[in-house]
Amino acid sequence: SPLMTVQVYEKLEELKKREITIFLVDQNLGKCMEIADYVYILELGEIKGGGPKDSIPSDLTELIKTWLKADIGEEAIGNTGG
Repeated sequence: SPLMTVQVYEKLEELKKREITIFLVDQNLGKCMEIADYVYILELGEIKGGGPKDSIPSDLTELIKTWLKADIGEEAIGNTGG
């Protein structure tokens, strides 16, 4: 539910201000990146990379394309025009 998502992220931001460590697993990369200090990249439960949020590209488009090509093959992606 979109309302529930907003409420959860509001609570996460509140906990972060209180300097409480949170390990969050989420598919919403954009929202996670807004509050994360450190990011791990997982593939099938295995850590494939990570680093401080500032070391992760702010435009995740190319990074996501790389992941998708690895998972389903470049031909499945097609020309995205960007």
